[in-house]
Amino acid sequence: GNIFQFLESNSGEYSAFIEQQYLNIGSSFKVDIITPEGDLISSEYGSLLSCPVIDSLYYKIETETSSEPDIDIPVVQFYVNYNGQNTNTNLIKIDVEETYEYHAEYPLKWYWNGRVNELSEADYSKQICWKTDKSPGIFIISTKGFEENVYKGFPIHFIPNTSNRLIYGYSLLIKQRSLSEEAYTFYDKISSNIISDAGLYDTQPQQ
Repeated sequence: GNIFQFLESNSGEYSAFIEQQYLNIGSSFKVDIITPEGDLISSEYGSLLSCPVIDSLYYKIETETSSEPDIDIPVVQFYVNYNGQNTNTNLIKIDVEETYEYHAEYPLKWYWNGRVNELSEADYSKQICWKTDKSPGIFIISTKGFEENVYKGFPIHFIPNTSNRLIYGYSLLIKQRSLSEEAYTFYDKISSNIISDAGLYDTQPQQ
C-alpha cells in the first residue's frame, strides 16, 4: 500500500530514497512505469530476499592461451566463495567494480579554453590518476541441486599480465545480491547472448 516516486538521476537511471522500515525481507513490491506518451507498464510483484554475507574473495596467478600459437599469457584470475548455509538463498549475482592507479604518459603542456594555450612549463602534477570501472561481465551463481548451499572457487573477473592496470595499485570491490528465479533466468539469457564467437552456427539471441 506504499508508493514511492523515482526520479531520473542520470540518463535512463531512476532512483528514490526508501526508508529501511519499508525494506524488510519478504516485503512485496512492483514497479509501475509511465511513459512520456502516458502508457502504463507494470511489473509482476516480487519479494525482497535475504542475502548471506560475502564469504571470501581471492585471486590466483594462472595462464590463458593467447591468439599466438604455443604462447600463454599469465593472468590474475579472481574467485569468489559463496556460503549460503542456514539460508534458502541459492541464486546469487556478483557485481564487480575495479579501481586502479595509472600514470599519464605525458605531462600537461597544452589546454583548451576556447582556444589552444601553451603552458610556459610542463605540469607534472596531474600525471597520477585513479580510475573506477564496472566489469561488463555477468556473474551468476546457482547452488540448486547441490548437497550444500556452498560454491567454492567461482571464477569472476580476470586481468592479463600485459594490462597496465596492474602496474601501480589495484583493488577489486564485489557486491553480492540474491536473485529470484525470474531474475536469474533473465541474467542467464543475457549472458548467453553476450558470450558468442559470432560464428555461422551460433544460436540466435534470446528474447
